[in-house]
Amino acid sequence: MVDGNLQSPSLHCYFAIDNRIGLAQALASQEPTRNFVRQVTGSNLWVLTRGDLGTDFRGLPDGERLRSLMADLRAAFEYVLVDVPPLSNFSDAAMFARLSDGVVLVLESCSTRRECARKAKVRLESAGVRVLGAVLNKRTFPIPQSLYDRL
Repeated sequence: MVDGNLQSPSLHCYFAIDNRIGLAQALASQEPTRNFVRQVTGSNLWVLTRGDLGTDFRGLPDGERLRSLMADLRAAFEYVLVDVPPLSNFSDAAMFARLSDGVVLVLESCSTRRECARKAKVRLESAGVRVLGAVLNKRTFPIPQSLYDRL
């Protein structure tokens, strides 16, 4: 998993991993990307946190270094999942999306409007990004069994 959310990283909190070294350092370095990825204790999950941005971090590079980093991760791991900021901050999310095989939209129940979700999907598709599906999170009421039966 890669924490591509530069403004509000969270994966280091979920997995109790130090966030001093990660994506920012991997992008600034010529070292192999694998040197910046850490395994979650007791699992087969590896995480590339955002890392410390420091004062001289200029944001995601537009081209070859990010492409190279993603290629390194794809070569080293069977699956690469990238957590990106909301699509309202489209530039960071779009950069990662263009380098991926597809995107899963995460929609917050009772918060994300249907029209906003539809626009996000159209925007991604018009940018040449494959939308694989959507996840509805923070749902507070049960889904009727009859709906599950139809799936």
